[in-house]
Amino acid sequence: MAVRLDEPHLLDDLSRPSGGASAYAHMDVVCVCFTQTWNPPALHTAQALEALRTDKSKLPPNVHVLIVDADAAPTAAWQNGAYAYPSVCLFRGSDGTPLSISRPFFAVDCKVCGPIAPRLLEQLLKAAAESVKKGTTTVRLDW
Repeated sequence: MAVRLDEPHLLDDLSRPSGGASAYAHMDVVCVCFTQTWNPPALHTAQALEALRTDKSKLPPNVHVLIVDADAAPTAAWQNGAYAYPSVCLFRGSDGTPLSISRPFFAVDCKVCGPIAPRLLEQLLKAAAESVKKGTTTVRLDW
């Protein structure tokens, strides 16, 4: 499956204080996948996210997915803690606050790094949307 890479400038709006002006203010969660076009594990995760954003029935409502080539936007990737790829970062859409991800046997982090199975990506996005609706910035996973 081909992956439609998003322009890195689309990340700029996440770091602005929104005051309701953010392009993502109406979204509960913005998921950003930093990938590399030459890296098969990174492309696997990017393809899985592309499939989710293409088939909206599997994507939770009010979740927006961006897929960005980390090689084209290294500063943006590094600023978001992405040093290895793929890295999936989550943000609260209303104000761009990074969501923390809590998993057993892992330190709490701002991202999930490494290839992620499609069903786990679905779980991640669903858990993120539920966390934001509950008013918390911590996404708790059992995997």
